[in-house]
Amino acid sequence: MSPRQKKKSEKQILDETMAELLETPALKRVFFSNGRRYGLLTQSDLSIIETYFWQFNGVTSAQVVATFVLRGVKFSSATFRKYGQMGLVEKSTRVGLKGKHRGSRGLFPLGTIARVNFVKNKISGDTTLEELKGDKVWLSVNKLEEVVRLLGDVTELSKADMRKVKAMQKTAETIISGNSV
Repeated sequence: MSPRQKKKSEKQILDETMAELLETPALKRVFFSNGRRYGLLTQSDLSIIETYFWQFNGVTSAQVVATFVLRGVKFSSATFRKYGQMGLVEKSTRVGLKGKHRGSRGLFPLGTIARVNFVKNKISGDTTLEELKGDKVWLSVNKLEEVVRLLGDVTELSKADMRKVKAMQKTAETIISGNSV
């Protein structure tokens, strides 16, 4: 960043992200119908959103927050960070931007929007975040997603990396058995 450039505030980033999302006709239909906002996302909405973000190999935190704000759901960057700290959403991975000195950004897996939607749906009832974190079904979903992620990593490896594959298999077995890594 050059000395003359100011760092953008969270609100500026969120506003730019919302404008960017609304430029896509398919997403605009997801966020608004007859000028109204809907609230939480349906399964068909989630599939449209994930299809759009597929081209980027993930979503940024601003895109996750903007998705829910545009739907009229009370959700902020601070809430999203809290979900991350509690382990309710997966951690982001740093991805470098093309070009010299462009830096990197954090990308969350495509399923992050669906997970946040699930959490918001659960806590709209009587369930608290602490109860949800300890829920056996939730823990099973987390383990399954971790195994799928590990298997995706395995397919990218060459034959020379078989030792890494064995280590990942051991980790996957540990996760499935319920022991911590």
